[in-house]
Amino acid sequence: MIRLFKGIPFQYRQRYLDLFKTYKDVATWPYDDLELFDTNIIQHKISLKSGMKPYKEKLRQINPLLLPSIEKEIRKLLQSKIIVPLRYSKWVANWVPI
Repeated sequence: MIRLFKGIPFQYRQRYLDLFKTYKDVATWPYDDLELFDTNIIQHKISLKSGMKPYKEKLRQINPLLLPSIEKEIRKLLQSKIIVPLRYSKWVANWVPI
C-alpha cells in the first residue's frame, strides 16, 4: 500500500505511484535485511544540546484496537535489533503509530 501526501496535485499522483511501484525494491527493506547493515555506517542518533533540561512527555492513551498492531511492530523492531531497550532515560517521548 502506498499512501501519498494529500496535498500532492492530482496530475502528479499517478506519476508518483508509478515511480514508487517501479522502484519499490530500492525504497523499502524488510526488517531482517536491515540486520545486515553495519551500525557504524547506518545509525540514527538524536543530538542534544549540552545543558538542556531533560523533558518527559505526559503519557498519552493509545486506541486499544491499535495495541496488537503496535506490539507486533515493536517485537519485530526489537528482534531485528533496529531498536534496543533503554533504561533510565531522562528524555522520554510517546510512541506515535503511523
